[in-house]
Amino acid sequence: MKPTTMSAHRSDLVTETLGPSDKKFEEKLLIINTEPELAATSQPFVAGTDLTLRDFVLPRELRFDTPYSEFVDEDCGSFPVIDLQRNFATTHGDRSGISSQLARAAATWGFFKVINHRVPPEIFEKNLANARSLFDKEVREKRGIVGQAGTYLGYHEGTSLGAHLSWHENVGFPQSPEMLREMVRHVWPGDPVRAEELRRDIMEHLEYMEELSMHLLELLEEGLGLQPKSISRHYNRQESPSVLKFSHYPVCHRPDLVQGFPPHTDASTMAILHQEVPGLQVLKDGEWLSIRPEPGSLIVNIGDTLQAWSNGKYQSVQHRVALNSTSARISQIYFLNSPDNTLIAPIPELVDASHPAKYRPFTWAEYRSFIAPNLKAAKPAKRLDKVALVG
Repeated sequence: MKPTTMSAHRSDLVTETLGPSDKKFEEKLLIINTEPELAATSQPFVAGTDLTLRDFVLPRELRFDTPYSEFVDEDCGSFPVIDLQRNFATTHGDRSGISSQLARAAATWGFFKVINHRVPPEIFEKNLANARSLFDKEVREKRGIVGQAGTYLGYHEGTSLGAHLSWHENVGFPQSPEMLREMVRHVWPGDPVRAEELRRDIMEHLEYMEELSMHLLELLEEGLGLQPKSISRHYNRQESPSVLKFSHYPVCHRPDLVQGFPPHTDASTMAILHQEVPGLQVLKDGEWLSIRPEPGSLIVNIGDTLQAWSNGKYQSVQHRVALNSTSARISQIYFLNSPDNTLIAPIPELVDASHPAKYRPFTWAEYRSFIAPNLKAAKPAKRLDKVALVG
């Protein structure tokens, strides 16, 4: 029998990432030829592309071995859940207790859930509907939603932090009002009313996320014993390049063979996630654990830059996205970022003879420049390694 081969008719994305002369293309053919059951993996990715599930198949050693629904046991107090009701109280004792909880979660897990966060549920409901309408478009229309190179902005399909494609597409929207106004025109060209509705919904979402992230950042400062505004003073709406990202993970017939998104840490200061369908998995003590979606809760994680601000006391932890064969997943993620020219370095109060600085000073613009060259590396480097002080 002749070996099964991949279609010669491939999108630009695949020929760029896995071109016929590329070693990874040859490896993909080898995987399919040596695993006959993969010949049937012809499920289309998204409408309007030539990509099929076969283009996303991972080598055996990179496939996820933890199902998307194997949840960490929160009832036993394993995964941190923080009730922010007292975050808005005026007494120091209430804030102190919450800041201590957040500090422990940030130092041990790098992730935590927050409840009673005062973000109305209709914020997420409106933008879930917006995201569905956007991702239902033909891919040629979505490719017209252009962003800025080396950032999360604009439309991206199948991209990954590595040499293998990921079974997802996403659109990143900027916090800058001027940039946002321009980008929504590309989402709904020729329909200014719908574009304006989208702009209002996204801006409202961004404003709530900015307020919540500032509350959390100030509490995390307290948890480190720092003076108020030691870190949070560097963030402001006018100059912040923070981002709201919608990510779509289509139903996948063989979730055991492909990745929704590979293991990575977030370069940002922190991220706030809303998910209704499970998929997020966090690395804890060498094990991958799925985080259960809960109505009314948000999932927060520490990013690389906050790890640097805290001199390594808070942890930016690896996480990934697993797929499932029954439900599409749409996530809404807010990435808090400092202005481009902000100098990021361990806070002086956290540095002494016993705790020397672990990272050299760097700007967010410099750190962001590490992202693009890392996208197609066979084994992506930890970005924090580039600013770590050795010896």
